[in-house]
Amino acid sequence: MTAMKVFLSWAARFYPVSSTDVQGAWQYVWGSTPTVQPNWFSKLSGGIVFWAVCCSWHFAQRKLWLMWEMPGEPGQAVRFQRPRPGEQQVVLNILAVLLPSMFCFGCYAFAQPLIRWLVNPIFTAKARWVQIVVTAFMFTMAFCSNHLMTSNWVVWSVGVFTFMSWAFCGRTVATEVVKLPCTGKLCKLKGSELHVLRPHAASALSWPGDDAILVQSSSDQSWLYVGSCGRANLFRPDVLLVLLTAYLWRMPWFILGTGNYNQCPGWAELCMIFYIPFGYPSLATFGFRLALANRWSISAMLVLTVWPFVNLCLGGKGCSTLSELLIGETLPEIWSISAREITFDRGYETCSVKAYDEGGEALLVASTTVAAWVHIMSNYSFLFGFAYGLIGKCTTGWGKDLQADVKMTVGEATALSCNSAARA
Repeated sequence: MTAMKVFLSWAARFYPVSSTDVQGAWQYVWGSTPTVQPNWFSKLSGGIVFWAVCCSWHFAQRKLWLMWEMPGEPGQAVRFQRPRPGEQQVVLNILAVLLPSMFCFGCYAFAQPLIRWLVNPIFTAKARWVQIVVTAFMFTMAFCSNHLMTSNWVVWSVGVFTFMSWAFCGRTVATEVVKLPCTGKLCKLKGSELHVLRPHAASALSWPGDDAILVQSSSDQSWLYVGSCGRANLFRPDVLLVLLTAYLWRMPWFILGTGNYNQCPGWAELCMIFYIPFGYPSLATFGFRLALANRWSISAMLVLTVWPFVNLCLGGKGCSTLSELLIGETLPEIWSISAREITFDRGYETCSVKAYDEGGEALLVASTTVAAWVHIMSNYSFLFGFAYGLIGKCTTGWGKDLQADVKMTVGEATALSCNSAARA
């Protein structure tokens, strides 16, 4: 019985046993960022540099992969007859590239509304049963996608990115109430009267995490507790265990896939566009919001991505895929109205033939475009955004830490004030 009580007390620090108030966690993720955001010109300039660096990295990596005869599919060339006039097909190809690209840019440009109305309600759900369903889905996806490692690398990589987005930006507000008084480091939210406070660990042996609470200043210069921001899902023991058992040990094969064409173009690859509204806002938010991050979350990002190695490999995969498609390396006849035959050499022959039978040349182009974009903007945020946020946190004092003591909640302070007024 005693052991059970100890276990339940320990579990209450990480998991809610019923629906909990997640408003603090939502505001922590999307509310007001303390990081000075770069303007669009800076992001565009960074994007150009990112594209050039990633393409150069991938071309050098692929050359080495072929030279060293690394395991994987170098790409099987398949030829098809065009069933429709070239003018119509070129228009369809333009739409197959343009529409997914516009959708992806839109998800990046409107990251904040997507965080507020889509990502937070799903990744940090209000109802306990929704939290359980989402967790079960993420765990199932983590293990099932491993079977697609060599048959459809793009689908597997989207599984990795979706899980990482949920792990880093989804938050769990545990049942255990924050114990007051507490002391911690304070970070002001830009454009808000609220502050984020990261309580000091109870002991050096405390479980790592990025626990935080929302506080506000009172008239007597003290700090009042508003609500819990919870902790990132990454720091839950079960999520960490799944990450280690399902993904981390597969990392060498993952990296091998960035230098070859273990791809299966078709409807499954095209459907991976579902990841964009979740992954882009989540990873962009984390990359540019490092002022709220602590040493555990920053260290986890650096270690899990072997930063910047993994991001260069994946960013290079995406940038080079789209570049080679647009300039006609992957599909030489993509913009030719006179071509009567086309050649496609990115992926497995069986997949290419099936995709062409089901959706024609446009499906090959659209699925390859999506396969590129799922790796581009996420790794742009990992590289440019993470570096920008880290430099700002370390050098310019964004979200400068201050010590603060929190002794009571807003409700307790209000009750105390009312009682004092009544006695007077």
